[in-house]
Amino acid sequence: MAIPQKLADLQAEHLIQQLKERNIEAGYCQNKVEALELALSFIPPGSTVSKGGSKTLAEIGLVDALRSGEYTFLDPSSGSGSEEIKSIAYQSMNADVYFTSVNAISADGQLVAIDGIGNRVSALAFGPRRVVIIIGMNKLAPDIDAAISRAKGIASQSFVAQNCNSYQEVLLAAEKVGNMTLVINGNAMPGRIRVILVADDLGY
Repeated sequence: MAIPQKLADLQAEHLIQQLKERNIEAGYCQNKVEALELALSFIPPGSTVSKGGSKTLAEIGLVDALRSGEYTFLDPSSGSGSEEIKSIAYQSMNADVYFTSVNAISADGQLVAIDGIGNRVSALAFGPRRVVIIIGMNKLAPDIDAAISRAKGIASQSFVAQNCNSYQEVLLAAEKVGNMTLVINGNAMPGRIRVILVADDLGY
């Protein structure tokens, strides 16, 4: 359920300040259209661009925009087999701009991401020259413990429910979806990490 607009505005204003204190730049968009426009503005002409697996990116239209844009798009999900997927994922670590989302953000600006094989948390930690994280305000949690709980509970369970067609698939996915957890509580490289907060409910 979407939170009231005024409340989302106030929460976003607070989060932007909290993220700034952690050396992370942030902006706020009222809807998906604004979020897509802002995200694309961070791509210099001729860039190599990649992304982590994310329902949020698809929901704002960013994945389609990247596929049709005038840059080199490294999309691991386009690989025809496990080896090609891994090869593209490795190349993505040297991208100029890397787009992804996270599974939760705490009220004091800490970002929590869970991952299966680790390519997304690797890119968040180090590698791509710029990382742009797009987050729906529905992922806000009151503190870091609640944020981790959300990531490992609501987010991972929703992923399993949306992507599995049998009980066996559920068991296998549940084992993989939360293999790695990353908490970003600061940024040592000014300008590398940018966050786009969006008033819409997005992702898991």
